[in-house]
Amino acid sequence: MSIVQAIGLSVLPNLGGIAGSYFTRKSIKTWYESLDKPSWRPPNRLFAPVWTTLYSSIGYASFLILRDGVGSSRNLALGLYGTQLALNWAWTPLFFHYHKLGLATVEIGLLTANIAACIYAFYPINKTAAYLLLPYLAWVSFASALTYNIWKQKERFSREHLMLSHECEFSPGTQQTDHLEYSRSSADQDLPLSNEMRS
Repeated sequence: MSIVQAIGLSVLPNLGGIAGSYFTRKSIKTWYESLDKPSWRPPNRLFAPVWTTLYSSIGYASFLILRDGVGSSRNLALGLYGTQLALNWAWTPLFFHYHKLGLATVEIGLLTANIAACIYAFYPINKTAAYLLLPYLAWVSFASALTYNIWKQKERFSREHLMLSHECEFSPGTQQTDHLEYSRSSADQDLPLSNEMRS
């Protein structure tokens, strides 16, 4: 196979990353920064170079499988590769555009499992291709933990906010204030009637 095919397949995964940047660019400095994130999350500037490197590596790995694989084993390996790539591309709009943190957590969990299966399918065909996916698996596993943490923190904040709202709504002090305001309002309404009765 030609070097053109190797370059094309190495570039291919990056196309989804470039498309996904449309969603991240709009949200990363606004909505994403407002989230409660763990101290161990990497700085934002690290994501672009890491993903570019990983995308190019897994793309080249798919070239090795296409070149060296035959029959059903190659079809299975490339099928798993295509599935994980679709899951990878789908995560970005789920998380950054639709803000579906729970669904994004489930989705990235499926992606992690799919990558592991992909490595298992790659290994008998080309060991180098399988090894090229190991940093990718490690990074996505880390991203899975980060996504889960952000989701749980968001849920906890939402529950606490809801409880606080209920406490303010049903607290005795609030009820007493409302009662006093109602009494004063009633007195003000009755006052003209009393003056009229005196005349």
